[in-house]
Amino acid sequence: MILDAKAKDASKGALMTAWIDRFFVPILIALSPALTFIVTWSLEGDLSAYQRFMRTYSLPLWLCELAVIVIAVRESGGRTLFDGLKRVQIFLPLLILVGVAFWTAWAVAPNPLIAYLRNGLWLTHLLFGLSIWRLAGRKFSSQDFVDALIAGYLFVSLMFLVFVSSIPDPQSFDWTNDLPLASHIRHFGYYSAAMAGLAIGIVATKPPSSWRWPVGVIVILLSFTFAFWSGTRGALAASAGGLAIGVVVLPTFRKFRVLTLVPALLAVSAAASLTLPSYAGNMGLDRTISAAVGDQEGGLTTGRTVMWRKNWHDILERSLVGYGEGQMISVSRHANAIQPHNVLMQVLLAWGFIGLICILSLTLPLAWRTITIVRKSPGELAAPFVAMASLAAYSLFDGTFFHVLPLALFAAFLGITLAPLSAREASGPERAAGAIAKI
Repeated sequence: MILDAKAKDASKGALMTAWIDRFFVPILIALSPALTFIVTWSLEGDLSAYQRFMRTYSLPLWLCELAVIVIAVRESGGRTLFDGLKRVQIFLPLLILVGVAFWTAWAVAPNPLIAYLRNGLWLTHLLFGLSIWRLAGRKFSSQDFVDALIAGYLFVSLMFLVFVSSIPDPQSFDWTNDLPLASHIRHFGYYSAAMAGLAIGIVATKPPSSWRWPVGVIVILLSFTFAFWSGTRGALAASAGGLAIGVVVLPTFRKFRVLTLVPALLAVSAAASLTLPSYAGNMGLDRTISAAVGDQEGGLTTGRTVMWRKNWHDILERSLVGYGEGQMISVSRHANAIQPHNVLMQVLLAWGFIGLICILSLTLPLAWRTITIVRKSPGELAAPFVAMASLAAYSLFDGTFFHVLPLALFAAFLGITLAPLSAREASGPERAAGAIAKI
């Protein structure tokens, strides 16, 4: 009897260890935005300089990325983490890009500290994506990852509701710049667009009888409603772009159910946003519509085309290698913005045409390989693929690939999508799932 009890306890301990081993990384990533939200919480809006720094650079998320990298290095012994970079067509342009990035930080950038900091951030994102690529299918499955991120978004949405309803003086609160998690209210759109992409992938690939399907519908409604309420038309356009890419790449997104459900949810979200109070002139459905039809100052692009013309002149003055990462506010003729709201302009300003050639030589083959893999496993990978596509579409007219949170999410989605999907590599989490189900 005693031996049986001990064996039973040991079995339960092993199952608990297997559960933690399987879900630790997905939960860590999913909760990192919530951690940033908590440490930048201030109902009066009087954030300290330390809180503003944590919010600008999503410091808790960055620390979580480093933790995942450490886990991947320990898991692989440091030997196989960099296997994906060994090919000369990847290693050579990446080496040149790193060289240009750090040379411009040292020799050219007016603010070298920012350049070094942002170089470190994007290198962290690169290693983070490689770590997810290494761990997915071995430690956890793509479904584990998607489920955790959706749960994390719902938790952040709940915290946001509590925060907004607890503000003592809503009329005097700075709704544009003093919210937790994001340094501008419309930066929440990056997170919402990514999660809406995940949810669209869920409703496209899961049957309505699955519990994940209604959860996906709820997340789409939350994301769209927040976009309308906050005046963030970019998140809606990015979601439309991600869905359009999904329609082109995968037949599952061409279903009548999907193509009618998403517009219906959009209409419901617009109506729901009318019931919410808008405390600032740049919030609400009216602002979203007026910006979408070009009634705002700066026209349809709200000044982006003017900024891009000025950026282009700046780029031509240092067209070869650029000014260094994060230097726009110091070197641009349009110096009232920290980033050009376009990923191509961002790369050209930072690293010039050499940097752009390196980026394109890395991303174009990678995009084709990603599409090939997703077409083979749409049930598993459609959700992270559409989330990734939404962020990529967003980057054409906003700072998706400048800010920490969306770029980290993009790296994670890419790592999940490119992760090996063989039965041997997936057997670990599948065995753990089977064991947990028996508890």
